[in-house]
Amino acid sequence: MSNPADDVHPVGTALTLITGPMIMAHLVNWCLLGVLTVQVYAYHLAFPNDHYANRLVVTVAFFLELGQIFAATYDAFRVFGSGWGNYTELNSVGIFWVHLVLLTGMVTTLCQCFYAWRIYTLSRKYSVTIIIVVLSMLQLSLNIYEGVEVPHVGHISSIEHSVAFKTGLYWISSTVLCDLTITCSMFYFLQKAKKSNPKPMKTMIRRLLVLTVETGLIITLFAVIELILFVTKRNTLLYTAFLASTSKLYSNTLLAILNSRIQIEGGRESDEDTMPVGSGGAEFTTNISWGSGITIDMTRTQASEVVLSKRAGVNGDEELGKVRVDDGRLQPVYPPPVPPKELHHSPTSFST
Repeated sequence: MSNPADDVHPVGTALTLITGPMIMAHLVNWCLLGVLTVQVYAYHLAFPNDHYANRLVVTVAFFLELGQIFAATYDAFRVFGSGWGNYTELNSVGIFWVHLVLLTGMVTTLCQCFYAWRIYTLSRKYSVTIIIVVLSMLQLSLNIYEGVEVPHVGHISSIEHSVAFKTGLYWISSTVLCDLTITCSMFYFLQKAKKSNPKPMKTMIRRLLVLTVETGLIITLFAVIELILFVTKRNTLLYTAFLASTSKLYSNTLLAILNSRIQIEGGRESDEDTMPVGSGGAEFTTNISWGSGITIDMTRTQASEVVLSKRAGVNGDEELGKVRVDDGRLQPVYPPPVPPKELHHSPTSFST
C-alpha cells in the first residue's frame, strides 16, 4: 500500500510556489558559482604566496561549493528530469539535506570563522571573536541536527509538522544573529582604525568599510528574508530560493574582500599618484597598488607584463609574483621577477 504522502499534491499549494523557487534557486546557484570561479582564479593568480590560512579557506570553500552544486544538480535532475510529472519525486526531500542544509552550513561556518579571525587581527580583542565563534558553532550544531532530521521526515509536505521545522528555525535565527554580529563588529573596528591611521591608509580602510557594509548587509538581508519566508510561507519552498544561494554569497563576499586589495592608481580612490614612464607610442607603464602593501608596475607592450613587487605594508608578509597579459589573458610567469630595487618604478609607489 502506498504512503498517502506520496500521492497528494505536495504541501497542498500551487505548484509554482514549489517548482518555481527550486528552479530559480538552481539557476542563481550556477550563476554565483561562475562568479566564484572567476574570483578564485583571480585570487590564486594574484596571491600565489598569500598567507596560508587565506589560501586554505579559499580552497576548502571552493571545493565545498563544487560538492554543493553537484548535489543540487542531481536533485534538480531528479525532480525536473527523470522524475518530471511525478508528484512522489516532487514531494520527496531527496538529498536536500546534503546541499541545502549540511554543505550550506559548513561553508557558512567556515566563512564566519574566517571573519572572526580577521576581526581578531584587526581589534586584538578575544571577547568579540569568541562570541562570533560560539554563535557560528551553534548554527553549525543546529545545521547538523537539521541535516539528520530532514531525511527521516522524507516528504516536503511533512517538514512543517516535524522537529526539523523547529530546528531549521533555530538554525536560521542563529545564522542571522552571527551575521549581524560580524557586520557590526567589522564596521566598528574598521571605523576605529580609520581614525587612528595616517592619511595614506584611510583610503584603503574606507574602501574596506564600504565593502564590509555592503557585503555584510547583503548576507544578513538574505538570511532575514529566508527566516521570514520560512516562518510565514512554511507550506511553500519560497525560502529555498534564498537558502540555496546563501553559501555562494558567503564564498563570493569572502573572495571579494580578499581581492579588494587591488587599487588602480590614478583612479577615484587612489591614494598615490600615477607616473607614466613609457618612451614609445606602443609602450607605457601603469602602476597598480594593492591595499595590503603590494605595488604592481604594469608595462604594456605587445605582450604586457604585470610585475607584483613587495613593499612595506599592513601585514608585512606580502608575496613577490609575476604574471603576463598575452592577448588579453593573464598567465603566471616563472621564475619570479627581479627584486623590487631593480624594477622600474616611481618613487611614490613605495612610500609608506
